[in-house]
Amino acid sequence: MVRDETSFVPLPSTVLRRGDELLVVATDPVRDAAERRLREVGRGGKLAGWLGTGAG
Repeated sequence: MVRDETSFVPLPSTVLRRGDELLVVATDPVRDAAERRLREVGRGGKLAGWLGTGAG
């Protein structure tokens, strides 16, 4: 993760902020799922999908 030009490994408690940059290293199916989830959260908040929001 890169924030304010500083790279670090995020903790489970790290909150994503606008402008953060992420590097996701995974197999194609896992990467695709991670990208979908990040888009959902970006649109509908951390409960997106579970509340029927942010999907698509």
